[in-house]
Amino acid sequence: TTSNTSTFTAVARRVAPAAVDQQQEERDIREALKAAGGNKAVAARSLNLPRSTFFSKCRRYGIS
Repeated sequence: TTSNTSTFTAVARRVAPAAVDQQQEERDIREALKAAGGNKAVAARSLNLPRSTFFSKCRRYGIS
């Protein structure tokens, strides 16, 4: 079981940063939308993202 635990820990270390990045990205998108009064084009510009990328990320995170 020690081997399994260390394997799990190693995998968790590799996976966790991506999950944290996605959570931060979702927060950033939500904050930008709030600051832009819900205007997605303005929010996308504030994050320096192409509109198509911004809309794709909104769909990914279930943001309407």
